[in-house]
Amino acid sequence: MKVENGKIVRIEYKLTKKNGELIESSSVKGPIEFVVGRGQFLPGLEGKLIGMEGGEARTFSLKPEEAFGAKDSGPTREMGKTEFPANTEFRVGGRFSARMPGGLEVYFEVLENKIETVVVRLHHPLEGEVVTAEVSVLEVQEAN
Repeated sequence: MKVENGKIVRIEYKLTKKNGELIESSSVKGPIEFVVGRGQFLPGLEGKLIGMEGGEARTFSLKPEEAFGAKDSGPTREMGKTEFPANTEFRVGGRFSARMPGGLEVYFEVLENKIETVVVRLHHPLEGEVVTAEVSVLEVQEAN
């Protein structure tokens, strides 16, 4: 059975930066399973899986916008200043980091400083990176 949108796929994978540095690998976390086309994995990689079959392996190069986003393409959000530690300095252009649930470190850039709120852009630590994805499709099945 071939990978198509709406099908459940189980894959083993390894993601590396252009310089070969390991980003993530199923050899550490185990294979992952997801429904193709629902945005549960890197969008560019999901699209490249279309047409592959169980037992097939390929290596892809993903442009930044297909992986973790182009430079300065992250979402913006207006947040209350009370959501930040008391000593946070809110100068336009300033950057700071925060740890999300699950341990991922994300970066914020201050775009606008208002009286009670601040407008920030979220930056993924890997934005702007070309990513190499080595993928093996283990199984493709119909979704219920």
